[in-house]
Amino acid sequence: MAELALHTETDELGISAGFQDRYVIAFEGVVYMDFTGKEHLREDDPYGKVERLVVDEIPFFLALGMKPKSSAIFHNPLRERFLQGDKVVKEYMDRIADLALQGKEYLLNGDWTRLGELMNKNTQLRNEVSPPIKKDQEMIEMALRYGALGAKVAGSGGAVIILTEDEDIRNKMIKKCGIYQPKIALPETKEE
Repeated sequence: MAELALHTETDELGISAGFQDRYVIAFEGVVYMDFTGKEHLREDDPYGKVERLVVDEIPFFLALGMKPKSSAIFHNPLRERFLQGDKVVKEYMDRIADLALQGKEYLLNGDWTRLGELMNKNTQLRNEVSPPIKKDQEMIEMALRYGALGAKVAGSGGAVIILTEDEDIRNKMIKKCGIYQPKIALPETKEE
């Protein structure tokens, strides 16, 4: 289902997109995803590897921008650079994938400080390979100023994920930005 959704978007609609959103929707819950070998989006590429992670609670909230944007704004220029052979894009994507692998262990162990450090490194790498969207970057910087452990964009459509165990940081962000914060419960997961 995830593969069909992605190929429909890329081949039929001409939208550059990645596998993460499609796979997480198809598999649900907290998952670690590995897309090694899928860089060229060929239909005969192997499926992505998905590992369900059993995590009781993650101390985070999402800050959503008031004007959601298409992820194509971010993905299209990077995809074009990659297809033209820009090795910098591949290098940065590999480095970001390595952060995800490290982050999996911190997530499973509840090491929120180290996970936050990796989130911040992800933001730095992403900003180096492509200029950040001003409003997203401002929200990330505000959360970090208030003391969040980590903050990064959650995809490319206008959401920022903020990692903090401090309710006061959440309340300050809501007061300053008027952020609506629904309670989100993680779905029940069963070990397979």
